Amino acid sequence: MPLILARNAEALPTDYHVMSGGLRVGSIYKREFPKTPEMHWFWALDGVHGGPDAMRISGMTATLDQAKAELKENWAKWMAWANLRDPTPDSSLGSPDSST
Repeated sequence: MPLILARNAEALPTDYHVMSGGLRVGSIYKREFPKTPEMHWFWALDGVHGGPDAMRISGMTATLDQAKAELKENWAKWMAWANLRDPTPDSSLGSPDSST
């Protein structure tokens, strides 16, 4: 299943669920730190158990595109470790709209 970015309707407009079919496999959200003017994007793989040593389950980046790329890269590592294959491996993890 391709990875799809879906807005989290119960949170801020910059909070997303990452879906693979009907399964939520990750989260991406934006937060501002009080003492710095920068905004940071956090990403996390949700409910992933085990995995290769080179895989990360969360991270922080400067942009949404970087967060999407890191989540997608680590999801692919987990899929390979779990010996699973995505029948449509060219998932773009695109934004639900162009405003983000």
